[in-house]
Amino acid sequence: MAPAKEEEIKDNKKKLTVWDRHFGKESRLVKYEKSLTIFILIAGMIVAIAASYIGASEQARLANSYEIQKDEAELKNIANTVYLDIRLHEYALRNLNESLSTSKNSLRVYGIIYPDNGLYYSFRPEIARLKPSVVKNITVFYTDMTYAEIFRRETNTAIDENRDASYAYQQEIWGVQNAWVEEPLLVKELEDSYNISYNLSTRYQ
Repeated sequence: MAPAKEEEIKDNKKKLTVWDRHFGKESRLVKYEKSLTIFILIAGMIVAIAASYIGASEQARLANSYEIQKDEAELKNIANTVYLDIRLHEYALRNLNESLSTSKNSLRVYGIIYPDNGLYYSFRPEIARLKPSVVKNITVFYTDMTYAEIFRRETNTAIDENRDASYAYQQEIWGVQNAWVEEPLLVKELEDSYNISYNLSTRYQ
C-alpha cells in the first residue's frame, strides 16, 4: 500500500477516535451527561418532596397556631364574662357585708344576694374550661353567695313567723363575709390569668 494511502487511513482512524471520544454513544461525555441528568432528576424529586413536606408541616403549624389563638380568645371571653358578673355584685356585697356585720339583731334583707338563675348556674360548662385554680375559686365564691342567699330567705321567713332567726342570720353573715373576702382575690386572679383590665373598682379601703 502506498505511504500516502496509509497516512490517510491513520488520519481517518484518529478522527473517528476523537469523534467517538466526544460524541459517540458510549463515550465518557455521554455517560457523564446521562449520570448528570439522572442526578438532576433525583435531586429535583427530593427537593419537590422536601418542599411538599415542609409546606404541609407549615400548614399544620399555622392551623395549630390558629386553633390555639382561637381557644385562648374563647377562654378570655369566658373569663371576661365571669369577671364582669363578679364586679357587678361588688357594690351590693360591700354594703351588705357592712350592714350585716354591724347589726346586733337579725336583719331582714330584701334584696336577693344571688339569684337561682344567676350567670354562674347557666355558664358552668364554659367556666369549667378555665384554669383549674380559677374554676375552684369561682366555685367557692358563688357557693358562698348562694349559701348566703339560702339563709337570707330562712332569716326572713323566721322573722315573719316570729321564730328565732339567729342561727340563719349568722349563716347568712358567714356566707356574705366569705364572699366579700374572696371577691378581690378572685378578681385579681382573673385579671392576671387572662389579661383583663377594667376600671370598675367600687371597693373602699
